[in-house]
Amino acid sequence: RAPGRKLVLVQAPAGFGKTNLLLQYYQSLQRQGTSVMWLNLVGADNDLDRFVLHLHAAYKRMAPRSAVEQITDSPGLIEQLSSHRQPFVLFIDELEVVQSPSALHFIEQILDYLPAHSELVIGTRHVPLINLGRLRARGQILELSHNDLRLSIEETASIVSKQLKRPVKQQAINVLHDRTE
Repeated sequence: RAPGRKLVLVQAPAGFGKTNLLLQYYQSLQRQGTSVMWLNLVGADNDLDRFVLHLHAAYKRMAPRSAVEQITDSPGLIEQLSSHRQPFVLFIDELEVVQSPSALHFIEQILDYLPAHSELVIGTRHVPLINLGRLRARGQILELSHNDLRLSIEETASIVSKQLKRPVKQQAINVLHDRTE
């Protein structure tokens, strides 16, 4: 976690371990006592009302019962999130399924009103159609791509050797690494 950062964007094709990385970060934050919310999106979440309903349900699981009001619209939920006093991290996985301009605008609003002590973490196959330029210019985004998630030759050799419990020829490691990315 870095002070002032609002967004961690993990963008890579299928199979690069985005969800595994997000889960590791999520579990690490839980162990540290940070409040976390998790949303795994599906195509039906293009409907803004459904999206808001699911995010509100995640918020209710995270926040103390007394602090959570019944929410029926996105502005009300944005207000609750922005006034939450304790640090929290909101994870949204599989954002690529959301194409609706209203749902994407809602995510932009979350970023605009996210408290300074909180963070949004997104896992997606494609760069989302939200305004990332301002976050980049302010240094408020950490972007991880397939190049960051890809194993190095050394990491590949280590994993293969540990699994096989014996050394493996470098040429075989190179071929395996090239073919599997």
